[in-house]
Amino acid sequence: MNIHDGGRFVDFNGRDINGQYHSFSKIIKSNKIILLDFWSTWCAPCIETSRNLITVYNEYKRKGFEIVGITQCDSKLNNIEGFIRKEQYPWDNLIDYDGKEGIWDKYNLSNQGGGLFLVNASGKIIAVNPSVDNIKKKLIEELK
Repeated sequence: MNIHDGGRFVDFNGRDINGQYHSFSKIIKSNKIILLDFWSTWCAPCIETSRNLITVYNEYKRKGFEIVGITQCDSKLNNIEGFIRKEQYPWDNLIDYDGKEGIWDKYNLSNQGGGLFLVNASGKIIAVNPSVDNIKKKLIEELK
């Protein structure tokens, strides 16, 4: 897959911490802008970005902005759920246990700690790895 700015999102299904499956294409239908936040517990820059996104999320969620966190972990590790609770992310986080769903592969992130993809309601990727400031700028432009 060639995931790039201006390209189309790649659909996937993922489980939340309660084991319930979510389809990204359904999430898109109910929001105007979605940020896919791929992160790992060991990726300090990813965690810092996610923490900085909480304020942006709270400011724009009622205007049609949603964040979907996506992490991978070994199915034997139970600490991912505790980590999500500790960080108090207010958005859904999907967990690709043992990489079985292949979500990271679909976004060419197999050997990376994380990545960000800003997607509009029509499924177009409008930014790849934007800074928090650039995400705010795009939200201001897109959510008029």
